[in-house]
Amino acid sequence: MSNATINAEIKGIKFNLSNTAILTALQFAANYQGRFAPLPIGSSLAFVGDSFTDEDGGGATYNRILGVMTVTGPYLKCLLGYNQGNGGDMLSDLRARNATTIANLADIMSIQIGTNDISANVTATSWIAAYKEEINSYFDNGAKKVVAHFPPMKSDTTEYPWDATQKALYWEYLEMFEALANGYDGNLILDTYSRTLIDPDTDTADGTHLTQSAAYKLGRAQGQFILLAVESQRPYSNFMTNNLLTNPGLTGTGGSKGGICTGVVADGWTVGSNGSGVLDAVCSKTTDVFGDGREAQTVTLSGTSDASGKVLNLRQSLTLNDGVIGDMYECYCRFKIEGGHEGITAFYAQVSGQPFVSTENATTTGSFDTNDDNEISGCMATAVDGTLTANAPTIEVQFNVRLFTGTINAVVHSDSPILRKIE
Repeated sequence: MSNATINAEIKGIKFNLSNTAILTALQFAANYQGRFAPLPIGSSLAFVGDSFTDEDGGGATYNRILGVMTVTGPYLKCLLGYNQGNGGDMLSDLRARNATTIANLADIMSIQIGTNDISANVTATSWIAAYKEEINSYFDNGAKKVVAHFPPMKSDTTEYPWDATQKALYWEYLEMFEALANGYDGNLILDTYSRTLIDPDTDTADGTHLTQSAAYKLGRAQGQFILLAVESQRPYSNFMTNNLLTNPGLTGTGGSKGGICTGVVADGWTVGSNGSGVLDAVCSKTTDVFGDGREAQTVTLSGTSDASGKVLNLRQSLTLNDGVIGDMYECYCRFKIEGGHEGITAFYAQVSGQPFVSTENATTTGSFDTNDDNEISGCMATAVDGTLTANAPTIEVQFNVRLFTGTINAVVHSDSPILRKIE
């Protein structure tokens, strides 16, 4: 199969389309979701795999969850144990630690595995047999849907490139992977498309592992397939109910500014930055950034930063009066960083002092492609890494954009922030 072909089995509907038709295919599948018992909004999502899934805690390589959550939040929840990735794993390793995965099972399991199996010359028949055993264990123990993503190709420039036999094995794996959906009554969604978005020579930091921009790109495509498991998505604005935040509509201009920020900020909110150097952060209000008429807080950044890890954020402090130890909360905000940005390192939501934060991989200090013509947009979404650590704590909700060293040039929009208790 050429890289220009999509052959995806989605809820029993098979597509074999050019890359340019993928959105049409996804929309077609979405129109027929009712035939395949889609899951309700608010279902749980967990990830399984190797280093493409694993948290690395920093460094130059990034996991696919970085982009997935910008698409799936707030439609799906990533709860305790949501990341079951482990760098270096083969399918035999997944089988060996299956009990841990099952203990952290979610309604929807997203799995990507196979790169290390090919490097170890595991035969295609052995690999696919183990793959079936692994996903069958998810269904047998209560998972409702499994979304399986085929991994991208490896570059010849990596330290350990594949030889001709291993490259041939990649295509054998793919052929068997494409036939997996038979017998799962539409509950297994196969994604062979997202891999085609990755150029291993330019989208990897070391010939195998993803750069930050590539992780975002791969994850966003995978997120579209994951959402096919969910009932028709309602507009983002419909999620504003039970919101604990003050003025989530971001109306008015009476808010506060901190650090280097100037301009106007929505009532009840603060925009602050600890940026340093010859750097300006001008706050303003914008309407209809996302096409539904809602007000947004906009910050225009320009100049030079003299240190990496500096943060611009939209934030609000409040007391969780009804919160008790053991509770869990979710936090979301739509955002858009306009194309042509420079010096953007990361974007993430968090509840300060509490274990509710975007996937760790979203907070590291690498850099998106310099002078990127493509906008970065979606939803900043927290995952749950623990439970509330105190009764009725005073917390600060933060929606952050992290900056790199050097030239900074970005227009950042945020709207419709949400904080809600997970019941």
